[in-house]
Amino acid sequence: MKVWNALSNWPCAHNHDGPAFVFRESAVADRPSASPLRLALRAAGADRLRIDVVKRRGPPKVEPLVLDLPSALSAAAKRRSAAASATRPAVRMATA
Repeated sequence: MKVWNALSNWPCAHNHDGPAFVFRESAVADRPSASPLRLALRAAGADRLRIDVVKRRGPPKVEPLVLDLPSALSAAAKRRSAAASATRPAVRMATA
């Protein structure tokens, strides 16, 4: 799993109109950064994406966001993914 950092405090982020991102290993998610927004993305089953808000302005966001994505898997692949998700233990990320 990678952690995404929005780079609004970095000079390169101010030189263009679009967002800038850095990918970091999840092992460094608890280290401080100047970034105002840090997200951890991971699969949440077939055609679903889990987004954990590691850091944001304002109060902490404890519950993850889960997005349903357009289907990209065959019916057989969905069944395999559902079976694998049911046997995996839940992973919780420590927040600061």
